[in-house]
Formats: sequence, structure tokens, C-alpha cells
Amino acid sequence: MKELRILIMEGATETFIESFLGQHFRKLKWLNITSHMQQLPESMQHLVGLTILQLQDCQNLLFIPEFIKNMTLLMHLDIYNCPLLNLLPTTLGDLKHLTDLMLKGCGNLKELPQSIGNISSLSILDLSSCKSIASLPTTLGELKDLTKLLLEGCENLKELPQSIGNISSLSILDLSSCKSIESLPTTLGNLKHLIKLLLEGCKNLKELPQSIGNISSLSILDLSSCKSIESLPTTLGDLKHLTELKLKRCENLKELPQSIGNISSLSTLDLSLCESIESLPTTLGDLKHLTKLLLQGCENLKELPQSIGNISSLLILDLSWCESIQSLPTTLGALKNLTKLLFYGCENLKELPQSIGNISSLSILDLSSCESIESLPTTLGDLKHLTDLNLDGCINLKELPQSIGNISSLSILYLSYWKSIESLPTTLGNLKHLTELKLEGCENLKELPQSIGSISSLSTLDLSYCKSIESLPTTLGDLNHLTKLLLEECANLKELPQSIGNISSLSILDLSLCYSIESLPTTLGDLKHLTKLLLEGCKNLKELPQSIGNISSLSILDLSSCKSIESIPTALGDLKHLTILMLKRCENLKELPQSIGNISSLSLLELSFCYSIESLPTTLGDLKHLTDLNLEGCINLKELPQGIGNISSLSILDLSSCKSIESLPTTLGDLKHLTVLMLKGCENLKELPQSIGNISSLSIFY
Repeated sequence: MKELRILIMEGATETFIESFLGQHFRKLKWLNITSHMQQLPESMQHLVGLTILQLQDCQNLLFIPEFIKNMTLLMHLDIYNCPLLNLLPTTLGDLKHLTDLMLKGCGNLKELPQSIGNISSLSILDLSSCKSIASLPTTLGELKDLTKLLLEGCENLKELPQSIGNISSLSILDLSSCKSIESLPTTLGNLKHLIKLLLEGCKNLKELPQSIGNISSLSILDLSSCKSIESLPTTLGDLKHLTELKLKRCENLKELPQSIGNISSLSTLDLSLCESIESLPTTLGDLKHLTKLLLQGCENLKELPQSIGNISSLLILDLSWCESIQSLPTTLGALKNLTKLLFYGCENLKELPQSIGNISSLSILDLSSCESIESLPTTLGDLKHLTDLNLDGCINLKELPQSIGNISSLSILYLSYWKSIESLPTTLGNLKHLTELKLEGCENLKELPQSIGSISSLSTLDLSYCKSIESLPTTLGDLNHLTKLLLEECANLKELPQSIGNISSLSILDLSLCYSIESLPTTLGDLKHLTKLLLEGCKNLKELPQSIGNISSLSILDLSSCKSIESIPTALGDLKHLTILMLKRCENLKELPQSIGNISSLSLLELSFCYSIESLPTTLGDLKHLTDLNLEGCINLKELPQGIGNISSLSILDLSSCKSIESLPTTLGDLKHLTVLMLKGCENLKELPQSIGNISSLSIFY
């Protein structure tokens, strides 16, 4: 033990620590203690060889003793998350080799000793979340080798000492969420090696000192959520190496200085949610290295300067939720390297300039919820690299230009909730790389063009809530890569084309709430890869085709609320991979086929409120993997088959409100894994079988 170099003690008592450390571990270099002790044991004063001392999560530790000065070789002192610590020793300054002092989360610590300035070797000082510290010692400026000063979450810190300007080596100053700071010292400008100045959430900071322009090395300036700042110093333009300027949620910032155009190295300018900004300086166009201009939520910004076209390096322009913008500069087309142009929620934007077709590199164009746009420029077809075009919620847009067919790279086209559109251009079929076409909620769309069958790469076609569509083109069957066909609540759709059977790749077919469909094509059985067939609420559907048994991959079949169905085809038993069968509220369904017992994979059988069912097939007992059988509200069901006891995996059996059942089979006691049995409302049930006592797993019974 005398040779011990590293010692980690977690949860040890104060008495044990005192005793154990009394063994004089002269060679101990690293000590890590997590304990409920209130003070460090006296026996620690002999640990003069320590280089690392970690006192993490010592929830009751009140102070650090003076004898710490004996640990003259200490390089790393980590007193992390010791919330009751309120005192550091004056001898702290004697630790001449200390490089890291970590005090994060010491919420009760009110001050640092003046002697801290003597620790000439200190490189990192972390006081994050030291919520009780109101000021810092003036001797802080004597820490000539300090590179990181972390004060995030020191919410009661009111000011920095003027001496901070003497810390010539400081590279990172983090004052994030220092809510009480109202101003910064003028000496800040003396920090010649400062790279990051983080002031996010300094909500009472009113201004930056003019001297900030002297910090020639500054690369990142984060003023996000500095809600009291109304203007920025003109010297901002002197920050020649600034690459990121973050002003997100500076909601009272009214303008940017013209000098911003001098920051030649700026690559990211984030003005998101700067609600008071109405215009941008014309010098914005001088930012030759700007790649990201983020203006999301600048709700009072009325226009962009024409000079924006000069920013040839711009890759991303985000104007989402700029509700006051009505038009865009014609120079937008000069942004040859722009890849993302986002206008989501620009509800007063009336049109795009014809010049947009010149942005040859554009890959994403988002115009969703641009409610005032009525037409798109014909030059849209010139965007040869466009992959994503989002026009969801453009409720007044009446048509797509024929030129859209020229965008050969287009992969995603979202047109949901276009209330004015009645038809689509025939050139849609030219989009050979289109994979997703969303038309959800286009309630006046009457038909799809026959050319849609030419989009060989299409994998998702969403026509949900297209209430005016009555039929689908026969060419639908040519979509050889279609995996999802979503037709929910196409209330006037009368039938599916026979050609649907040719879509061998189809995995999901959703016809929920297609009220007008009375039958399904026999070719449905050719969909060999179909896994989900959703027919809920098809109230006029009278039957399923026998060919359904050929869909060997089907795992979910939902016929809930198909009120006209009276029987299920015997071919149902051929669905070897069916796991979920939903027949809830099939009010006229009279019986299940005996073949249902062949569906060995079935885990959920939902028959609640099937009022016409009087009996269940004897083969029900063959469903070895059934876990959930719901018969609630089957008011005419008279009995359960004896074979039910063979369903060894059954976990939930719901017979609530089965008013015609008078007795239960004795085999009920064989259900060894039954946990829930619901019999509430079985008003004619006279008795329970004695065997029920054998169900040792039963936990819910009512």
C-alpha cells in the first residue's frame, strides 16, 4: 500500500477516510474522493506528493482547509459540484504549480481569495454555476498564463474587474447566463489573444465597450439572448479575424453598424429572432466569406439589401418566419454557391424573382406556409441541382409551372394543403429521380396525370385527404419502386385500378376512411411485399377479395369500422406472417372463418363491438402466439370455445360488456400467462369456473 499512486474513494465515511489516509501514502499522486464528509481529514496534510486532487460531488463539504498549501506539487484541483462549499483557504495562492482549478457547481461559494493572483501557473479557472459569486478579486489580472476563464451561470456576478485586461494569454472567456452583468470593463480590449467571447444569456448586458474592436484575435462572439442590447459598437468592424457573430434572440437590437461589412473573415452571421431589426446595412454585401446568414424569425425585417447578391460565398440563407418581407431583391440570382434557401412561414411574400433560376447550385428551396404566393417563376425549371422543393401550405398557389419537369435532380416535392390546386402539370412525369411526392390535403385536386407512371424512382406517394379525387391513373402500376401509397380519407375515391397489383415493391397501402370504396381489385393479392393494409372506416367496403391470402408478407390488416363487411374470406388463413388483425366495430360481421387458426403468427385479435358475432371458431385455440384477444362489447357472443385454453401465450382477455355470455369454459384455467381478465358488464355471467384459480399470473381482474 505504501507504493500506491492512484486512490479512488467513493461513498467512504469521514472516519474511514481519516483512518485510511493516515497510513502516509508518500507516493500517492492522484486522489479522487466522493463522500458526504463536511471537512477534509487532518491526515490528508501529509499527502505532499499529490499532483491531482478531485473532490467531486462531496455534497456536505463546507470548506477547504489551510493545510492544502502543503500539497506544493498539486497541478489539478477539482472541487466539482460541492454545493455547500463556502470558503477557500487564503493559502490557495501557495500552490505554485497549479494549472487547473475547477470549482464548477459550488453554488454556495461567495468569493475567491485575493491570493489566487499568486498562482502564476494557472491555465484554467472554471467557476461555472457558482451562483453566489458577486465579484472577482482584482488580483485575477496577475494570472499571466490563464487561457480559459469559465464563468457560465454565475448569475449573481455583477461585474468583471478592470484588471482582467492584464491577462494577456486569455483565449476563452465564457460569461454565458451571467444574468446580473450590465456592462463589461473597457480593458477587455487589451485581451490580444482572446479567441472566444461567450455572452449568451447575459440578459441585462446593455452594451459592448468600444474597445472590443481592439481584440484582433477574436474569432467567435456569441451575444445570443442578450435581450437588453439595442446597438453594437462601430468598432465591431475592426474584428478582422471574427468568423462567427451570434446575435440570436437579441430582441431589442434595432440595427447592425455599417462597419460590419469590414469583417472580411465573417462566415456565420446569426440574427435569428431579432424581432426589432427592420433593415440590414448595405455593406452586408462586402462580407466576401460569409457562408451562413440566418434571419429566421426577424418578423419586422421588411427587405434584403440589393447588395446581398455580392456575397458570392453564401451557402445558406434562412428567412423563415420573416413575416414582413413581401419581395426579394433581383440580385438573389447572383448567389451562385447558395445551396439552401429557406422561406418557411413568410406569409406576406408574394413572389420569387425570375432570377432565382440562376442559382445553379441550389439544392433545397423551402417555401412552406408562404400563404400569399400565387405563382412560381417559370425559371424554376433551371435549378438543375435542386433536390428538395417544399411548398406545403402555399394555400393560394394555383399551379406548378410546366418547367418543373426540367428539374431532373428533384428528389422530394412537398405540395401538401394546396387548397387552390386542381391539377398537376403533365411534365411531372419527367422527374426521374423523384422519391417522395406529398399531396396531402390538396382537397380540390381532381386527378393525377397519366405521366405519373413514368416516375420510376418514386417510393412515397401521399394523397391523404385529397377529397376530390375519384380515380387513380392506370399508369400507377408502373411505379416499380413505390413502397408507400397513402390515400387516407380520399372520401370520393371509388376504386383502385387493377394495375395496382403490378407494384411489387409496395409495403404500405393506407385506404383508411375511403368511404366510397365498395370493393378491392383482385390483383391486390399480387402485392407480395405488402406489410400493412389499412382499411379502417371504409364503411361501404363489402368484402375482401379471396386473393388477399396470397399477400404472404402482410403483418397488419386493419378493417376497423368496416360496417358493411359480413364475412372474411377463408383465404385469410394463408397469411402466415399476420401479427395484427383489427376488426373493431365491424358491426355486421357474423363470423370468423375456421381458417383463422392457421395464422400461427397472430399476436393481436381485435373484435370489440362486433355486435353480430355469436360464436368464435373452434380453431381459435391454435393461435399459439396470440397475446391479446379483445371481445369487448360483443353483445351477442354466447360462449368461448373450449380450445381457448390452448392459447398458452394469451396475456390479455377482454370480455367487457359481453352481455350474452352465461358461462366460461373450464379450460380458462390453462391460460398460464394470462395477466389481465376483464369481465365488467357481463351481466348474464352466472359463475366463474373453479379452474380460474390455476391462473397464477393473473394481476388485473375486473
